[in-house]
Amino acid sequence: MMKQTCITPSNKNTLKAKRTLPVHVTDDMMVSVIYDCVRASRKMSSIHAFLEERRRPLHAACQILLTLAKRHGFSVETGHYNPLAAAYQKLQLPQ
Repeated sequence: MMKQTCITPSNKNTLKAKRTLPVHVTDDMMVSVIYDCVRASRKMSSIHAFLEERRRPLHAACQILLTLAKRHGFSVETGHYNPLAAAYQKLQLPQ
């Protein structure tokens, strides 16, 4: 299980104590990350970015899906990959 670190300041100038909090990943979180990556790739088209630059957010979304599946035991379904596949098709690139 992935741990989130919470830092609490002991005074105004130094950060001292750390404690870990559990992270609970939901299906909505995964879908949100995917759509944000697809949106980032789409926004790059308005600034005439090279295809490799537009591909970067899509690759990041794929890596995030694989990592979440490994670390959290999340089942990745076709509904998660469909927006990515559509974005790759729009770029006319192989996945």
